[in-house]
Amino acid sequence: MIKKLTFVFVAILTTQWTFSQEKETEDIPLSYVMVTPIYPGCEDETNNYFRKSCFSKKINEHFVEYFDVRKATKKTKLKPGKYKIYISFVVNTEGKITKIKTSAPHKNIEKEARRVMSFLPKITPGKINGLPSDVPFSLPVLFEITR
Repeated sequence: MIKKLTFVFVAILTTQWTFSQEKETEDIPLSYVMVTPIYPGCEDETNNYFRKSCFSKKINEHFVEYFDVRKATKKTKLKPGKYKIYISFVVNTEGKITKIKTSAPHKNIEKEARRVMSFLPKITPGKINGLPSDVPFSLPVLFEITR
């Protein structure tokens, strides 16, 4: 029997917003962010709301395309049902994805999620007061295993 994984992003990229500049970290309300990180292909979006929506859509597309279901669930004994992977990461001042952390029902699923996130394309970094800033994101990924 083949396990099938279906992804649905929920409340994407909204859990926590903390920004840092020049190695100092301070909590800054989202309203102070002048430009959110911009995923390639989302450059034409006109405001932070649409940029964030496009960013989420592009990460979802990347994740669905590259997540290896067989590899992730190969040695698990998970029964058919719905599960979550929690992923957090930072888009740093150079536009690279760093500090990837995952939490899932099995370490193989976590490992595969980190692998997929680690090769996202370079992203235009977020800016506060015109300066590139580290921007952390958290996103839950819902998936369903069916037989």
